[in-house]
Amino acid sequence: MNVLFKKNQLNKGLFLQNGGWVIGTVLEGVYILDGSGQLQYHLNRANSLQNNTVLSLREDAHHNLWVGMDKGIDLIELNAPLNYFSDQSGKTGTVYTAAQQGDRLYIGSNQGLFVRSGQGPFLLIDGTQGQVWDLKEKEGQLFCGHNSGTFLINGN
Repeated sequence: MNVLFKKNQLNKGLFLQNGGWVIGTVLEGVYILDGSGQLQYHLNRANSLQNNTVLSLREDAHHNLWVGMDKGIDLIELNAPLNYFSDQSGKTGTVYTAAQQGDRLYIGSNQGLFVRSGQGPFLLIDGTQGQVWDLKEKEGQLFCGHNSGTFLINGN
């Protein structure tokens, strides 16, 4: 993690009231770590922030995180019951369905079926390019309703 912070120019750090940490960088936005130092979230221009240069960090009384940036202030609601994902690149397309199995999150869109493990990036599953309409889990197996037919999904 230290190599990553050095590469992305660690600029600010904040100890959170819940015991975690927030690390602000100049090149890659915000890293949110739990109390044991494990990465929980990496937020940047590609997935939610206005830009990647973090100039200040503050936690308010409601445990929200305020991030001062080159282009303004962003609010990260750390205790919100929902997480939002924004794909500024348009790579994933319009999402129609989602499913989770273990640490894998699958999203089906008009571009295909994407998967991510943990907090990694969404990756297109080979052979699923095209419209995904629905994902359903039945008896531990994940089925994908697709313009080309029905697929059984196993891992990636």
